[in-house]
Amino acid sequence: MYTINIENIKAITRDAKVYTEVMGGVHDLVDDLLKECNGKSAIEFDEIHRKFCDQFIGIMTEKLGYDFSGYFGKAQKFINMALKYLSCFECLDAGMFKFCHMPLDVYTLHWIYQVTGVFINGWSKVGPDVYYQIQRDIRKAIPEDMTLLQYEFIIWEKEKQAMVDCDKLTIDKYNELKRI
Repeated sequence: MYTINIENIKAITRDAKVYTEVMGGVHDLVDDLLKECNGKSAIEFDEIHRKFCDQFIGIMTEKLGYDFSGYFGKAQKFINMALKYLSCFECLDAGMFKFCHMPLDVYTLHWIYQVTGVFINGWSKVGPDVYYQIQRDIRKAIPEDMTLLQYEFIIWEKEKQAMVDCDKLTIDKYNELKRI
C-alpha cells in the first residue's frame, strides 16, 4: 500500500500547481474542521471528523488521480496529527480541541491493547467503524478531566520508551546468546 506523507505527495504530483492545490485543499479542510467542531459534543465531533476524513480522501483522489478510498486509516492520521500540532499553539482556543481524537500509531495502539484488550494490526489499515469504536473506548479509559490529545502526549512518550527498553533487552539478550 502506498504511504501518504508530504514527500510522497510531492513525488506523486511532480507538478507544483497540483501539489499547491492538494495542500491548499488539505489546509482549508483542517481549518474548516476546527471551525465546525468548536463547541460541539464528542458525538457531534465524531460525525464531523468522519465527514472530513471522507473529504480528505476525496481531495487526494481528485487532485492526484489515485483512488484513496481504502485509506481511511491514513486520512484519520493526517487529520489527527494536524490537529495535534495545532493544539500546541497557545493562541488558538483550547475548546477547539476538546474532543479531538487520539492519533493512532504503533505506540498508542500498544497502549489501547493493554487498556481495552482490542488488538489492531496497523493504524493505516483501520476502517471507520473500528476506528470510532476505539476512540469511544479511549474516552472511557482516560481521566475525565483530560482530553484525548492531552492524554496522548503522556502515553505516547511512555509507550515509546517501553518499546525502546524492550528492543534494548532483546538486543542485549541476542548479543549474550551470540557470545555463548
